[in-house]
Amino acid sequence: MMKENTVLDCGWGKLLFGETFSETKKTITELKKERKTERNILFYPLDPQLMMTSNAQDFFLNPAYIYKLDLNTFSERKISRTTFRVREAVNQEDIDRLNLVYIKMNMLPFRKNWFEDRHKSLSVYIVEDIKTKEVYGGMMMVDHILAFQDEKKSTSVWSVVVSSSAPYLGMGKALMKYSIRESKKKKCVRMFLSVVANNIPAQRLYEQLGFVKTPILSVKNKTPINEELFVSREIVNKFSNKTKGIIKEALKKGIHVRQINDDIYELSLGGQIMNCDSSLSEKTSAIMQDICANQKYFLKMLDRLHISYPNSEFHIQQRNIEKFLEKNKKIVLKTLQKNITTHDITDNKTLHKQFSRVRQCSNEILLQESKDGTIYRVLTMKYKVVAVVETQPPIILGNGKLTVAQLIKKLSRRKQSTSGGENKIPMDSKTKAFVAKQGYNFESILEKGKSLQVRKKSSYYTGGTMKDVTQSFPENLKKIAVKIAKYLNIQVMSLEIIVPDISNPEEYFVLEATSKPNLQYYSEQNVYSKFLDVLF
Repeated sequence: MMKENTVLDCGWGKLLFGETFSETKKTITELKKERKTERNILFYPLDPQLMMTSNAQDFFLNPAYIYKLDLNTFSERKISRTTFRVREAVNQEDIDRLNLVYIKMNMLPFRKNWFEDRHKSLSVYIVEDIKTKEVYGGMMMVDHILAFQDEKKSTSVWSVVVSSSAPYLGMGKALMKYSIRESKKKKCVRMFLSVVANNIPAQRLYEQLGFVKTPILSVKNKTPINEELFVSREIVNKFSNKTKGIIKEALKKGIHVRQINDDIYELSLGGQIMNCDSSLSEKTSAIMQDICANQKYFLKMLDRLHISYPNSEFHIQQRNIEKFLEKNKKIVLKTLQKNITTHDITDNKTLHKQFSRVRQCSNEILLQESKDGTIYRVLTMKYKVVAVVETQPPIILGNGKLTVAQLIKKLSRRKQSTSGGENKIPMDSKTKAFVAKQGYNFESILEKGKSLQVRKKSSYYTGGTMKDVTQSFPENLKKIAVKIAKYLNIQVMSLEIIVPDISNPEEYFVLEATSKPNLQYYSEQNVYSKFLDVLF
């Protein structure tokens, strides 16, 4: 006989199975028992119209589709992988590593110490790198038979996540296939899952696996955690992706937002008004903006502070520029405002050609030594380092079937789908040249298991991955960022530093600073909230 009034503690909140409740009043009472830091979900409510009629101020219909899979019709060919694997979480350490992914992807993590005392019907699966053991995704599965003696023999999966920085394709599909196999082992005949209506890539994946949409609904409480699901966010969509995070956070905090033009907006709270352009606010003076923006001013400031930067010279004419190349072997050219930067130059012919091209856009050209190493972006707020990211160039993994070009395009599509189209790998001369240096071309079939870096250096907009390294970043380099921020008297600033070997942080080179950092890079550290704390 089916167990009545079934409520499961899932670590991030309670899961209520509506089909086990015979009284709407009892369902409402249980759903409202929600902690501030958690979320409850009512799955398969029997009378949602009655609940919403009398409790519209408390509840909302979750804007998500419920998908169902007939497990008896599912079959697959098992694939052997050497890069990553899916397995069941077995201890708290596995949960802690998975929680880092949930936090990064702005999802609620499992509550501390929940795993050891969880109900027997709950299983957690993770996907991890075989070599590094780093966890890149996971999910929770509920066995309905064990949960409430479900006669229909069902399972359901919740909190499915794959990190946006996952290095391999197919992790999400592998995770789903693993849960399907486990469900079949439990003698279940159908599986359910919930996916937000605007998550089109996820819906396509589930439909490829055989899932179909159902008319089943789910209900949630109206809380700050769920706010963006039931409150209209038309104003948010008027801004670019790099500003949307700030606007969303402002609305959550009760700050009034008025768009002035594009990413320029006005924030008001308690009689205080602040005008901003993305992450640049009135608190930063125009003079200090100029110092950050102008390479000549900026390098002079670094000299005064005795801070290292690559060998540099400023030239108006082409005379004597060959001497600088001869001395430094490998250089780049930049305009004073950094709006144009060339790729590495190693010969005089290319040097003169690029100088003539860049000279058309700037009265004075910066010649700068090109340093090898890892690029880090350090974000400071109120003269403290709040986040650091490591810029990782895009890497493709061969399967012995697809060409380099096909693999690049496939990886680029995935990056675009998780970034609103901003993060993509250009099929340009820089990508082509770097691939060629490694003995391949766009038409080469990349060997199975072979990793290939496709750009030497890459920004977020050219396929780069921003990996959070805030905790492990050397303290001496953090102090340098703070020193510059204090000298400039800028409360919000990012610094770009290249480090040849992070194990020797005493050797570093500061490249540039910006008074208008892209906060998207640092989203793992809750920087949107911290930015608003600076303003108000």
